[in-house]
Amino acid sequence: MLFLACSPDADLVPYAFVPDTLEMDTNTGLRFDNSTIEDGSMFNIKTAKTGKYTLEVLDLTNSLVTKNTFMANEGDNVFMFYTKAIERGDYTFKFYDNQKNLIQSQKLFIK
Repeated sequence: MLFLACSPDADLVPYAFVPDTLEMDTNTGLRFDNSTIEDGSMFNIKTAKTGKYTLEVLDLTNSLVTKNTFMANEGDNVFMFYTKAIERGDYTFKFYDNQKNLIQSQKLFIK
């Protein structure tokens, strides 16, 4: 399904397959197929257990650009990221569990 900056959280449904570029050896994590994100880039959110998770995108001033809370299954959860609503530039992606514990933070460029 889709991961849109302006989509309702209920619309997020992961793809059933995991491309080789998105596989992870760890139990949890966030991985994009490239450090530069383009419209329609795929990413994997891997979780240790099924539950609610949140992905935040912050700009260089640490201001929140977008935030999505969604259900993820244990293991790999592959989504697409659409960038049309986000300006080109450097961003920090923060991945949280349902207790608001930071799982991973990653800096990426949106093209």
